[in-house]
Parts: sequence; structure tokens; C-alpha cells
Amino acid sequence: MQQYIKTKQQHSLSTTRVTKEPVKEVETLVDDETPVSWEDLQGLAWTLFEERIK
Repeated sequence: MQQYIKTKQQHSLSTTRVTKEPVKEVETLVDDETPVSWEDLQGLAWTLFEERIK
């Protein structure tokens, strides 16, 4: 996975790392009637965080 560093503004001290291609492709979408728990959202956030720092 290739990463690029994008500077937000010339005078800004913070930078954002962006990837060239998406981290993961979604195989199936969740419809509005499917219950999603807080633990599901925490797991998703952790998975995306781990993929981002690789």
C-alpha cells in the first residue's frame, strides 16, 4: 500500500496521511433495518485503524 502525506495548509502544522487506493472494499451493504451494535462500530474503527498504520 502506497502512502502519501498531504499538507492541509501552508501555515498548518498538522499533516494528513492518505492512501492511494481504498483500505478495504465493502462486499455487502448493510440495510437500514439491520441492527448495528456499539461493539460492531468499535471493531470496525479498530480494523480501519490497524489497516491505516500498516
